[in-house]
Amino acid sequence: MRTWRRAFRLLITIVIMALLVTGGMTALAAGGMELTPSYEIKSGMDNMADFTVFNSDTAKHTYVLQAANVPDGISWYFTVASQKATEVTLQSSSSAVVTLHLTLPDTAASTMAQIKVIAKRDDGIIANVTVNFSKNSDYALKITKTSDSLKTVAGETLVFDIAVTNTGDKELTGIALNLILPYKWLNIGVNPDTLSLKPGESSTFQISVQPPASQSAGMSTITISAGNAKAASGDLAIPVKVTSNMNFVWVLGGVAVIIVAVAFIYFRRHGRR
Repeated sequence: MRTWRRAFRLLITIVIMALLVTGGMTALAAGGMELTPSYEIKSGMDNMADFTVFNSDTAKHTYVLQAANVPDGISWYFTVASQKATEVTLQSSSSAVVTLHLTLPDTAASTMAQIKVIAKRDDGIIANVTVNFSKNSDYALKITKTSDSLKTVAGETLVFDIAVTNTGDKELTGIALNLILPYKWLNIGVNPDTLSLKPGESSTFQISVQPPASQSAGMSTITISAGNAKAASGDLAIPVKVTSNMNFVWVLGGVAVIIVAVAFIYFRRHGRR
């Protein structure tokens, strides 16, 4: 009797272990993701959340990456190994770290949301996780232009102001500007170098730039943003109308006339030899 009971218990134990192993293998075969469940998002900055996609199947698979329930106004994309990606291919029993990038406009109101990150495998199996995020309203900046239209002459210095507002709840110090200028344009200077702003306070930077004298007439764009280690504004694109420098045009014309005259004299003297 005791032998029969021992055999029965052993059989039950084996069945249970087999079920656990089979269930575990099925879950692993489906693949999955791991992700930190919640974090704060700062306005105007590139906010990142890392998660791992792992393929525990015995075959290679490709996973299409998607994000659902993203609030309006928030831009997003994925990167794998620092390169933008919409999918990731994994060999058997391998994994990859995928980064979700989120950018919240500096004008966005305080909000909370849940974003679902989805990895859909090429055989239809889907793994997903939910990211809880809340806007960090302590530190935020807004940048605005003080003039709707800017005009300058090629080769001459253009001076204009940019307004920066602390739209967060805490003081910000060491706020500086970042300028992206058209090709060959010079950054003459920014005054002051940095600003300190209390909550709700605004101030201005004076910017001096110079297009090259050879600049053709037309429209150019200057891109400006403001920020420090804790906050950043969105990019502000400022169109600038540039007109040709007539002095430069006359100089080029004079040089062309001289070159033609020198060539004419040379060939007249030496052409018959």
